[in-house]
Amino acid sequence: MPAAQTPPPSPSAPRRWELGAELRLTAHAWQVLTEGRRWSEVIEARAKGGALPSRSRAAVQDYLYLLARHRLSLEKLASFLNQRQPAPSVGTLQLAALALLTRLEADDPYCATIVDQAVRAAKGAQDDTVLAAASGFINATLRRFLRERADLMNRLQQMAQHDPCLRWNFPQWWIDQIRTDYPQQWQEVLEAMNQPAHLTLRVNPRQTGRAEFVQSVAAAYADAGLKFITPDNTLAVMLDRSLDVTHLPGYEQGHFSVQDLAAQHAAPLLAPAPGASILDACAAPGGKTAHLLELADVQVTAIDQDERRLERLGVNLSRLQLDTLPEAGGQIIAGDAANLEAWWDGVPFDHVLLDAPCSASGIVRRHPDVRWLRKRSDLATLAEQQSRLLDALWPVLKPGGTLLYITCSVFRAEGAAVIDQFLARTPEAKPLPMRTGCLEFSAERALLPSADHDGFYFCLLQRQPVQE
Repeated sequence: MPAAQTPPPSPSAPRRWELGAELRLTAHAWQVLTEGRRWSEVIEARAKGGALPSRSRAAVQDYLYLLARHRLSLEKLASFLNQRQPAPSVGTLQLAALALLTRLEADDPYCATIVDQAVRAAKGAQDDTVLAAASGFINATLRRFLRERADLMNRLQQMAQHDPCLRWNFPQWWIDQIRTDYPQQWQEVLEAMNQPAHLTLRVNPRQTGRAEFVQSVAAAYADAGLKFITPDNTLAVMLDRSLDVTHLPGYEQGHFSVQDLAAQHAAPLLAPAPGASILDACAAPGGKTAHLLELADVQVTAIDQDERRLERLGVNLSRLQLDTLPEAGGQIIAGDAANLEAWWDGVPFDHVLLDAPCSASGIVRRHPDVRWLRKRSDLATLAEQQSRLLDALWPVLKPGGTLLYITCSVFRAEGAAVIDQFLARTPEAKPLPMRTGCLEFSAERALLPSADHDGFYFCLLQRQPVQE
């Protein structure tokens, strides 16, 4: 297993009383994921109840990401330690503790703290008698791991040389799909997908400049040794570590948003002129809506079925001071973008931005749980939904107007394959060249994930005027 990017809390940190509770919550959230649900529902419920401090929430999220990126390796390690499969709540607590222990050397004094707190978490499980009774099992297996760590890790590495799932920690179908779509690059793609992502921000040019923003953050965190990456021809700023963005200078004043570098190419690719009318379909939580309004005085109609996420869109536009622009604006609609009768007034748009629902395979760096929640059969279902949206929204586009089709996926079934089929049945649709600054994009293949950005698929289509 590769070393983690973020070190665990130091033994001197005042966290002993927190760690046991964090391990228990991590185990519970991980059990929810193995049942096919998102762990966020568990964490959000605990946070709303006021029982989860922000520092603990960040720690639990870190532990869950570690579990997701190394699930199969950790499960194999556990199998070396267990004579039989433990009860679900016992097994997930053991995995959570193993995840932390694998980040440390065997002689690190913090290992003892992790074992102690895992045992305390088990003993204190008053609502789970099976887990409470297994505290001795937790103690014995974790201490055995520390004693035999070198041999166990070596055994794991030898097995991983002959098992792609163990090596990459992805489901077999995912590996097969990446290998089919990218036969020359599949290993590099899987490697990139497993790397933690930078914290990437997009500076709001209506409020500040990128250089000024970097200076203000550097001054506020002068002792933190932050490193900044500022890609050419963008408004992006990447930080070498995660921070609470609400504490960064300019947050309340709307100086920046959180958005991956790949996603920041969407609005410039559409390149709307001032006064243009734009439909942002599947818009929530509004990162691309905001970016369009930051770049030009345009009229944006943002629509999405998720009313809760639409509320976030409104809040984000207000924080960025984009909801009161004198020459720009638009409306926010809760509904199905494909159901035109419910919301469209018949006036065509200059541009359509369709960020279609997808597998999210391209953003697995940021959401490592996606690999365990998706199934191969989802791809066909999602491709059908993407095609339905394309067909439904094409009529709202003016002749000569452009539609930018986007998915945060690298699977061909959700990108080039969908577009090929759409072009075959839509003769007035013409693919256009795509370029932002010095970067060129191709509708034939996705932008693959790298150390600096997620994976995305883009295709810019123009609706050709009907020939008389």
